[in-house]
Amino acid sequence: MLDLETLGSRPGCPIFAVGAARFSAEGVGGSFLALVRPDWARAEPDSAAWWREQSGPAREQLDLAERAGSTLREALLAFRGFFHAVPLSRLWGRGPDFDCALLAEAYAAEGLERPWDFRQVRCHRTIEAVGAELGAFAPARAGAHHRADDDARHQAAGAAAALAAVARCARRARARGPR
Repeated sequence: MLDLETLGSRPGCPIFAVGAARFSAEGVGGSFLALVRPDWARAEPDSAAWWREQSGPAREQLDLAERAGSTLREALLAFRGFFHAVPLSRLWGRGPDFDCALLAEAYAAEGLERPWDFRQVRCHRTIEAVGAELGAFAPARAGAHHRADDDARHQAAGAAAALAAVARCARRARARGPR
């Protein structure tokens, strides 16, 4: 599961945090976080104003990115390593047209090949809706909103619950046999 924190909402906007978490129907696995020094000069005005008003853990992550963040290239290379560490990885985003698209644009802007194929992109909102139809709901929130690593883990937990519900439904259907 991928979650970005950005200073905008369009491809090419500055990214200051890349969070990710592995998951399966069995639960949430390892997670990833890379902080990137924010490029305020390219920030979209509304996003910049919103972030300047934030406080608490979300703002702490932005402040840490400003003080100790890496370059975007370093973050992208680190994410590539995380992604490729597990064979047959999928790239899940909460709407593939935001997180996944923005990260793809960042790889292109840095002249790097993205580590996933377009066929590997999956939508968290879709699996969450399927899970809800089967009675699976995301667990209670752990961590802070708008912290890339916390958001990725929370979304991964919801997707894991949904996948588990789909697996249970498939087992019941197989047990019933053909109709």
